[in-house]
Amino acid sequence: MKKTGYSHPLRNPLTRIAQALRSVPIAVALLWGLAATAQQRVTLRHERAALRTVLEDIQRQTAYQFILTSRLKNQAKPVTINVAQEPLIAALDKVFREQPLTYELDSTTIIIKERPSRAPAVNAGRNGEAIALRQSLSGRLIDSLGQPISGATIRLVRAPLAGALGGGAI
Repeated sequence: MKKTGYSHPLRNPLTRIAQALRSVPIAVALLWGLAATAQQRVTLRHERAALRTVLEDIQRQTAYQFILTSRLKNQAKPVTINVAQEPLIAALDKVFREQPLTYELDSTTIIIKERPSRAPAVNAGRNGEAIALRQSLSGRLIDSLGQPISGATIRLVRAPLAGALGGGAI
């Protein structure tokens, strides 16, 4: 059998080493980003301050930007916090502990969103069995382009029933 001179690139040990080394800078960058977040510290001293004021203070002390809607700003409760050189994540946890809101880190952006609702209230029936109170859910399920998603199934955690979607409407 005649050799053609072509060999599969993954069979060559030097090629495999070169490919492995190409992924090292990516891994280092990801770890560097995680470490930078963990190392950022903030000092906050506020008594019954508006959430917006506290977030502006954090923004001045870090490289993070905040995203929240005016509707969410209006839902926020006053914040009382007194921390010195607190790690950013720990400080954010304290800021949002008593809020109807929560946060999510995304690169150098902190997205403020509504805190997920707790499990539905439960009443005891005539025979002592638990009966979940009815709650209604409505809305539209859309993809990243804003198009309705048809045929999806929505299942609520701890709920006995699921609902199917037609044309994206719940």
